[in-house]
Amino acid sequence: MICFINRSTVDYDIRLQKYVQACIETNTPYCVIAWDRLCNCSKVYPNEHQYRVYAPYGAKWKNLIPLIGWVFYLWFMLIKLSPKYDVIHACNLENCMLSYFMRVFGKNMVLDIYDSQDPQKEVKIAKKIEGVILPSDQRLEQVGFDKKDVKNYIEIENVPVIKQAVSDKDKVEFPQLIHLTYVGIFQKSRGLENLIQFALCEEKVVLDIAGIGGGLDEMVKGAAAKTNRIRYYGKVDYTKALELMSECDFLVALYYLSDKDHKYASPNKYYESLALGKPIITSKNTLVGNNVERYNTGYVIEDDLVSLQNVFKCIRSEDFMLDYLTKKKNCKSRWDNFYSSYFENKLKKDYFEFIEKAKLL
Repeated sequence: MICFINRSTVDYDIRLQKYVQACIETNTPYCVIAWDRLCNCSKVYPNEHQYRVYAPYGAKWKNLIPLIGWVFYLWFMLIKLSPKYDVIHACNLENCMLSYFMRVFGKNMVLDIYDSQDPQKEVKIAKKIEGVILPSDQRLEQVGFDKKDVKNYIEIENVPVIKQAVSDKDKVEFPQLIHLTYVGIFQKSRGLENLIQFALCEEKVVLDIAGIGGGLDEMVKGAAAKTNRIRYYGKVDYTKALELMSECDFLVALYYLSDKDHKYASPNKYYESLALGKPIITSKNTLVGNNVERYNTGYVIEDDLVSLQNVFKCIRSEDFMLDYLTKKKNCKSRWDNFYSSYFENKLKKDYFEFIEKAKLL
């Protein structure tokens, strides 16, 4: 059995959802120890054990007591469930360190580095455990180790499980209307302020925006109250997120380099843009931006409002439309040729071979 650990529920963690789905579809025994930090989880997965104590994101020291409670809950559940599992799959460094003591009880461990938190500690612990997972080989540079430095390594990209790509019926309405969609976490380094300012000032822009967090909810709600061209949906499930994204002309996923970790961001949005055939607007000098430029599947911009405005500067020209349609075709081609079977091949096959090897080490 595999024991997954994360400070988030399966419902909130799309990457964890894919591992759980792969386990369910292959009849692989598993359990999950998770924290429902907002006490609003809409779905509890089978074999998921939740620590349900309110601790809003971004509250910092105010979450100290709930955090201490989470540590003791995690330790209690790890020991209680220990007769059932043999491999711990820890999502990010902190969970790996908190559960590392279980190695005394003969439990093998794999570290799944969603976001690099402390490269020196990650390298140190990666060399001691039975496996390491990264969402991109390119992030080896960020963490600071070579594949040869660890016993067992696998790359698992953040490719969404989309059994059948949603069709937009080749709908292209601009320049009469430009339809943008942002779905994701609200953070000050995600370009939301500039995106909303752009939508407020451009009368031909419609912006669908969904998500929560970062203390920006009120700003988004306030902008939506000023014009019906900005439509705020709050937190949405993945089905609704795909629906919103399938109805737009451009996906927006900016990763400003004011957050140094954004250089290595490996978001679902990049792959969703490919699956849905939607050109993405993203940030320069990031992993996402580099891939978008390499395969011509969207628009790569600097971290400012002017760069965002410049994307649409010549939108009424024939050249822009031809380039846009080319980017749409490139999205679909990239998805169909490289990622449409990713879940079946990588998650339901390669991942479990990786876990079996970890058990033997």
